[in-house]
Amino acid sequence: MRRLTPWERLEAQLPEGFELRRVALVLALAFATGIAYAVALSRSAPQPSGYDALDAQALAREVARLEADLGARSHESEEQIAELARLRAQLAALEATAPVGSGPPAPAPTVPEPPREAIARPIPAPPPEVPGLDGAALLASGLDPGEADLVREAWLRAESGRREIEARARAEGWANSYRHARELRDIDDRLRRELDERGYDGLLYATGRPNRLVVQEVMRGSPAQRAGLRPGDRILRYDGERVFSSAELHAASLDRKGEGTVQLEVERDGSRVSLEVPRRPLGVLANLTRAEPER
Repeated sequence: MRRLTPWERLEAQLPEGFELRRVALVLALAFATGIAYAVALSRSAPQPSGYDALDAQALAREVARLEADLGARSHESEEQIAELARLRAQLAALEATAPVGSGPPAPAPTVPEPPREAIARPIPAPPPEVPGLDGAALLASGLDPGEADLVREAWLRAESGRREIEARARAEGWANSYRHARELRDIDDRLRRELDERGYDGLLYATGRPNRLVVQEVMRGSPAQRAGLRPGDRILRYDGERVFSSAELHAASLDRKGEGTVQLEVERDGSRVSLEVPRRPLGVLANLTRAEPER
């Protein structure tokens, strides 16, 4: 009599109609399915965040991947839903401050430290340029740096006074009036009295204004003609005082009382010439020009 195998003995003990092999096959399939699902869950489980919080493109790609994975599966895990919500909130906050794809901000430029020698022995800065005043031309006029500084300060005060007058004239409604012109002329007169003739001459030259009075025409029979004044002569002084404009020359001739004569100093062909003229208007037509002051 043949001995039964363990498998045959197990089948003999089972109820009739129970197919042990089919049950074993079903269990094996279920076990394999369970292993495959566990592997899939382990791959899709939340991983530690390895991307930079500032990389908006990486966040967008991760959100899209999770959404695709969750859409392909019928069951969503609570862990994946929480991770997706967190990433969506982080992406929305990042998009509110910078467009997606902008990447991390550029590092701030580094400023090199100055050498120790520059810190120990700083080089003094040159005086600031005044609008409308050429500092180099002021020094080229023959003034030393100290004199040039005094002229620059006087010019700044005068310019401040002019701006104040212009603002008041517009605000109070007397712009372009006689009062407006007179107050501006008073500013120039004070500046003229404040500076000596060298400083004022240099200031006119440095600001691009005319500083020489040139004779254009001498009237026939005038005191100027009788004294020998010629067209092209540059009038420098009247009775020892420097004149820079026709108005100054006319005012000087009218201010002199009494009879007699005064000395008129002119520049002719590069030389100084002194003429004797009566104390009254000369009878000349003169224009203004700009010339480099004599040193």
